[in-house]
Amino acid sequence: MEAQNESQNGQEVHQWNYKNLSGLSTFPKFHNQSYPMSMRAKESIGLLEKSAKYLITAQEMLQKISEPVVWAEICMHQYVQKSKYTEDLWVMGLEKFSHSGDYLDQISSYYLAEKKYHKALSFIGKNGNKNKNGGIIAAFGLAQYGLVLDFYQMMNSAENKHLNEEFINIIAYSAMQISQYDIAEKLYVSLVEKKGGKSLPSLKESLLSQFGNEAKMDVWAKSISASIREKTSLTEISIGNWVTYGSILMHQEKYSEALDILLKVRSSYF
Repeated sequence: MEAQNESQNGQEVHQWNYKNLSGLSTFPKFHNQSYPMSMRAKESIGLLEKSAKYLITAQEMLQKISEPVVWAEICMHQYVQKSKYTEDLWVMGLEKFSHSGDYLDQISSYYLAEKKYHKALSFIGKNGNKNKNGGIIAAFGLAQYGLVLDFYQMMNSAENKHLNEEFINIIAYSAMQISQYDIAEKLYVSLVEKKGGKSLPSLKESLLSQFGNEAKMDVWAKSISASIREKTSLTEISIGNWVTYGSILMHQEKYSEALDILLKVRSSYF
């Protein structure tokens, strides 16, 4: 059932146009076979590959290894080699290194690379594993948009500053899915600025440039509201005025009212 759910969520991600979600993994070393390993890890891998009783040998070897990074290196190598025992080794290491935030970071990144987002989330945020980027990837892969924002809001200013375009798009998309439009707007504005583009005026700025001040804007909106009650057909009011009216309602945070009237207008015109 878990595999089925994750597969379905993966299909949703493709539909959202984030085809390279796994490529955002915080563990790029998986895709680099030249990753420099410690001598201890190399020796252990050599012994494992010669063993006729792989998992038994691995268990005996684990008892003699005291550094989480060494065991993680062994697991990384097996992942790159597409070993059928890769997950067994990662899970085996949990018996000894579940206290290590670094090890939990590595195993969560392994599960991210495998698109097993439920499992990745089970390790993120525990025992010093502060893999917020990984949390965003996993939560988004499971369509848990609120959780995406939770991880985003845990970030400090320096972490926010270094978010790349893919992550900004993911967070902004998630914000829109749960009606956090102000967060989405700020993220998209920051993305435009990062690309060196000129920021678009905010909704408020656009409306004030048209009406001059809030009072005139409010008077105009009330006149449209009165016209709605008087006219038998919504098409008697121009589309341009409808767009402006809907924008004012959104500026006033009357989102449900704006959506309702604009949907009615669309039905009337089309």
